[in-house]
Amino acid sequence: MKKLVTLILFPVMVITVAFTIGDTQKKIVVIDAAHGGADTGVEHDTILEKDIVFRVSEYLKEMSNDNVEFITLRDEDTYVPLNERIEKITSIKPNVVLSLHVAAFPDDRIKGAVAHVYKNELYDNSKQIATQLMTELNNSEILADENIRTSDFYLLKNIKAAPSIIVELGNITNEGDRNFLANSANDKKLAETIAKAFN
Repeated sequence: MKKLVTLILFPVMVITVAFTIGDTQKKIVVIDAAHGGADTGVEHDTILEKDIVFRVSEYLKEMSNDNVEFITLRDEDTYVPLNERIEKITSIKPNVVLSLHVAAFPDDRIKGAVAHVYKNELYDNSKQIATQLMTELNNSEILADENIRTSDFYLLKNIKAAPSIIVELGNITNEGDRNFLANSANDKKLAETIAKAFN
């Protein structure tokens, strides 16, 4: 009887330990700062998408802690081809991939952050993380559209390693968003808000 109890309890103990370790493992979040180099992304006068997302990504990297490590795909103002970005992501094996962008909608009344995910086997996880991120942004100075878009951007379609989200941090054609994004003092605020979603 004693042997039988031991045989029953041992798998339970293994499962419990494995679950606990899985829960306490540091999350790896890859941050893809879009564009770079000659590829400026969207722009308005001297305000460039590539600069905004790069600064936010650098702050995120500095915010790595015991719970989450933010790994950036570019550490300088250079363009990394999309296929190389995907290769890097695959080699890192992250828990989440977050690609930072800025939108430029023809309708300048549109404002706030927007999230995109791709309809694949990781869709539910991607959407859940995107929803959490949009909630954090909405609880800050940044408005966010909590209606998560399903999109087929190249990066989202080709990342198989982890749940992936593209987030547009605002609309550069909207005066309010543009003024917020153009103020470099707000880059850290954006990074802090994003980091909260992963801690």
